[in-house]
Amino acid sequence: MHAFGHHIDAYQEYNWLVGEADGGSALPQKDYDELRRKAVRIHEEGTRLYVYWLNTSTGMECYCVGPDSKCFCGHSYKAHAWYEVETRKVY
Repeated sequence: MHAFGHHIDAYQEYNWLVGEADGGSALPQKDYDELRRKAVRIHEEGTRLYVYWLNTSTGMECYCVGPDSKCFCGHSYKAHAWYEVETRKVY
């Protein structure tokens, strides 16, 4: 069973980074490697986009929206171009 652990981890990482954005066909290795480097850079620079639901009655952040959360359009957020942090507007 342990021999498969690396493959499971690789699948999980791919799914987290790419999600449904690949249209059902795996990204070429070159493109995936570039996306992985971009994810590391975004993490290191602290430019990751975070979204929270705010309870306006209490002022408490009640839910952190992440890659597996559903967007209003029905897709998961990871299906969208999360890595386009330079073009996202923050309000």
